[in-house]
Amino acid sequence: MSESGWSNSSVFHNYLTQFFVKHTAELTAKPYLKAMSAENLVSAFRKTGIFPFNNKAITDVDIAPASIYKPAETDRGASQ
Repeated sequence: MSESGWSNSSVFHNYLTQFFVKHTAELTAKPYLKAMSAENLVSAFRKTGIFPFNNKAITDVDIAPASIYKPAETDRGASQ
């Protein structure tokens, strides 16, 4: 085993350089371009109130800390 923990570092290196890097770009290009459309970007700015500026777009309830839920009430009189 090599220092990196792989049984053969050259196999891992070859995988990264010849397969992973090449195919990752191919697989993610279309979804990325679709998600980064002008329509989506404008919508995101509008929804968050950044532009046009809307200080009421995100309410205090939206940014409130999480609350702890009470455990469900059980029938304490029932026999077990």
